[in-house]
Amino acid sequence: ITAIADFQNIPVCFILTKTDIKTDPEFENIYKNAGYLVLDKRKDFEKIKGLFKDKFCVLCGNSGVGKSTLINELSGLNLETNETSKALGRGKHTTRVTELYKVLDGLICDTPGFSDIESDIPKEQLQLCFPEFKDLILKCKFTGCSHTGETGCAIVGNVPLSRLESYKELYNEAKVRNKWDELRSVSGKR
Repeated sequence: ITAIADFQNIPVCFILTKTDIKTDPEFENIYKNAGYLVLDKRKDFEKIKGLFKDKFCVLCGNSGVGKSTLINELSGLNLETNETSKALGRGKHTTRVTELYKVLDGLICDTPGFSDIESDIPKEQLQLCFPEFKDLILKCKFTGCSHTGETGCAIVGNVPLSRLESYKELYNEAKVRNKWDELRSVSGKR
């Protein structure tokens, strides 16, 4: 989702909300090193409040990560929340519709949880949606490097594997989308 937000020039902030779960420091480092703001609800609650004051914000992420709970804590509302499913080890769908709430003189959009989202970023522009790629792109051996495994690619081996895998997944989806678009345009010309 960070790439999609970056493509649309939407600032991203990660808010670590689960106070009962120890945060993986590697997760924090990956996103901080990429240039994203990462805040912990336990330590940075006042900063978090400042992020929402007088703004329109959208909370998004998987089910059960604490989006509605955060809104409750920021606003005094009593939105429905649920415990994480012990059987499934993940959140239950509590928020079923997207809703706007007036919070801290701004608006917060609470969204249903999701684990996947479609992108419409052209594959040629995708590399620019990963901030940690920007300083490395010009160091690639070949112009037009796809950063998916070419010899001499400066990205491979120099960014965290999880981010590279996310990039490759989006890149492959964009390639498939391009093929479908080509097929549709060819079949429409007959």
